[in-house]
Amino acid sequence: MKKGATVHDTNPQDLPDWIMKALDSASCGITVADARQADTPLIYVNRAFEVMTGYSRDEILERNCRFLRGEDHDQSDLDILRQAMDEGRETTVVLRNYRKDGTFFWNELRLAPVFDDQGRLTHYIGIQTDVTAQKEAQAEVQRQARQFHKFLEAIPSGIVVLDAQSRIFFANRAASAITGKTLEPGSVIENLVDYFQVTLAGTDRPYPLEALPTTRALAGETVAVSDIEIRRDGRHIPLHVSASPIHNQQGDISHAVAVFADISEIREKENRLKDEEARHRALLDSSLDAIITINASGIIQSINPATEHIFGYRPEELLGHNVRLLMPEPHRSLHDRYLENYLKTGRAKMIGEAREISALRKDGTVFPIDLTVTEVKLPQGSLFKGIVRDISKRKEAEALAARTLAKLKKSQENLLTLLNQFRVGTVMLDADHRVEFVSESCGQFAGIDRGTAVGRPWDQVLPFGMPSKIQLQRLLDLPPAERYRITLHWQCADRKACWVECDVRDDPQAPDRHILLLYDVTEIHQLRQTIDESRYGRMLGNSDSMRELYQLIEDVARGDWTVLIEGETGVGKELVAHSIHAASPRKDGPFIAVNSAGLSESLLASQLFGHRKGAFTGAVADQEGFFEAAHGGTLFLDEIGDLPLSMQASLLRVLQEKEITRLGETRIRKVDVRILAATHKNLAEEARAGRFREDLLYRLRVARLYVPALRERKADIPLLVESFLCQSYHFSSRAQPRFGAEALQCLMNYDWPGNVRELKACVDYAVIHSKGECINPQDLPPEFSRTTASAVAEPEPMIVGEDERGRILAALEKTRGNRMQAAKMLGISRATFYRRLTELDISPDR
Repeated sequence: MKKGATVHDTNPQDLPDWIMKALDSASCGITVADARQADTPLIYVNRAFEVMTGYSRDEILERNCRFLRGEDHDQSDLDILRQAMDEGRETTVVLRNYRKDGTFFWNELRLAPVFDDQGRLTHYIGIQTDVTAQKEAQAEVQRQARQFHKFLEAIPSGIVVLDAQSRIFFANRAASAITGKTLEPGSVIENLVDYFQVTLAGTDRPYPLEALPTTRALAGETVAVSDIEIRRDGRHIPLHVSASPIHNQQGDISHAVAVFADISEIREKENRLKDEEARHRALLDSSLDAIITINASGIIQSINPATEHIFGYRPEELLGHNVRLLMPEPHRSLHDRYLENYLKTGRAKMIGEAREISALRKDGTVFPIDLTVTEVKLPQGSLFKGIVRDISKRKEAEALAARTLAKLKKSQENLLTLLNQFRVGTVMLDADHRVEFVSESCGQFAGIDRGTAVGRPWDQVLPFGMPSKIQLQRLLDLPPAERYRITLHWQCADRKACWVECDVRDDPQAPDRHILLLYDVTEIHQLRQTIDESRYGRMLGNSDSMRELYQLIEDVARGDWTVLIEGETGVGKELVAHSIHAASPRKDGPFIAVNSAGLSESLLASQLFGHRKGAFTGAVADQEGFFEAAHGGTLFLDEIGDLPLSMQASLLRVLQEKEITRLGETRIRKVDVRILAATHKNLAEEARAGRFREDLLYRLRVARLYVPALRERKADIPLLVESFLCQSYHFSSRAQPRFGAEALQCLMNYDWPGNVRELKACVDYAVIHSKGECINPQDLPPEFSRTTASAVAEPEPMIVGEDERGRILAALEKTRGNRMQAAKMLGISRATFYRRLTELDISPDR
């Protein structure tokens, strides 16, 4: 009320009813305090003030507003308020108040004095608004501004913002560190080239001022150059500089921002600062709700400024017009009917409650709003007040959240599908080591009931024995850097031994949760056991032909016969010779291996029989030959078919007489040597062709052993591959890989002209070229084609009792003894396949 207005000494409650109703319907708190009393008590508060403070009118009246203050109030604001009251003028302050329930809120108090006709102060009218949300928004803006400033200071590149007068608007610490200059905001740099001693890269010529990135940026260019050097501490520092203009709201260039880095340490890194990010990121505009008042005919009576902002209309475009202007269909067509029906019947659909509907902007866009309508009944008719809140952003956020949730759900489903396809079992544990997830593959090979596992401690779910559980618990307790892969063992329900290798990883999202990766290595352990059982000396094989060879070795080792070992190159003839020697009575004597093809004919006699000092040029001392060196043991003559004819006669005499004569001597020396010879040639054919002495052939092949080629014993390939993988693993720092089914099938289909030697080289090649834990066909040498792997037949489900033995034998025949492929062909697991082999007494080598 303006000064000079007449105020009666009446209580506000005595005012006309329509005024009281209007005050009580106001959305902000309205209070009246009696300035004539010493304590300035409140004599009127409206309903909004009661709601805002939580106190009833009876609890408030006759009390001073100070009862809403807490001990943490701001005295400076109270001093401003007291001074305004003492001076009898209007003022606005924001006070820290507390509700009845003890909760804190910010109260914006707009206080106006009221004077009587004689100019005496009689009352204070207070308009009180809860501005907690605005204060929190302002605090958040300030916090983000500080955070953004810290961000700029943390950037390792130098950042400088200049205005058109080369006045520094902003410079971070890195800018000073890189340039070696103190760059204070507000300081003016008259000439950038002189101040920073800027030169063209690689020269001492000053950089043209008009070509400087900041100069060009203030002219409207966005530029990036790397031909700039500055001089700092006597050194030329090369810089990469990018500069951009900054426009104000009117579109004019107001500043230039330069980002530069010392490219002797950091190259090709640019930090572009945009005007919106640099200067306006922290400025958040807190929108107010629109408040619209209409009469019983729907004609707009009043609006607040937020209405113009939300709907896009100027006040003159709305006042006096029907509110249907702001409604899309079907609300526009039905609004008058709703209003008329309410006035007739009193049945409300929207009055007195908040509803989510659509609204229409001036530009024709439809957007979602929260609408709350209240009715103010006056003697001259009803007014309806609508509070409109634009919830477009909230709806967009909800839609984005729904899409994100759908994507996350889809990603989770894809992840579960992927995990279940792996041969690796996955178990996830929470912070209390209780099971949260078990992959399908883990449930299969470990026999875990996934339905009952979740929520139980891991040691009650995983079927390991007590030693393995203790080992796993120790691994869980170790820090991540000290963990290692362990092997765990348990007995299945059918008494079959099972093994897994276990890795423990921390959940990337929650380090107190763990992920157990279980690799089923049962087949590998079984294969290693088979390898141990299939070894004979240094030879490996479990096929029938190899077992026959082992028996022949035992037979010939008992005597002292000369033995001829026949077989292709690379089959392991020298290993057979070693085995014969190791099983013979001469095992404690020397074993000397001689490659006949590797000796020059001129020195062959000297190498075999020895020589006397001076027997030929270069014979500087007496030297015994291989026969004497092997005395009491075994002499192995490899590639005997390549021995020159001249030496064959000498060798025949040694075999007949058991004596030798060194070159340059006449003394005969007795030798006690068992001769083992090997060849990849057909010596009978060589004898008929005159390239080998028949009498020597008959002396050599007293006992004959044939070493089968690898293509004749392909059932041994998996054993040999696993053995060679173990050997490669010992010479490599990486984890031992395994052959995939397709790659192994390639090996089974190959004819192996180089035999076991070629297979060993092939495995080493694959280990070198494989990148993961599984060796695939593309990791094999070039001579292997992916097409060499036979297509795996579609699973043919095996029906028990329907000639099961015959179907298993047929599957083994089709896959050339590959048990993994045979199990896939029959549509059963490997464990079931092995169990049926045992039950039906079928040898895996068939």
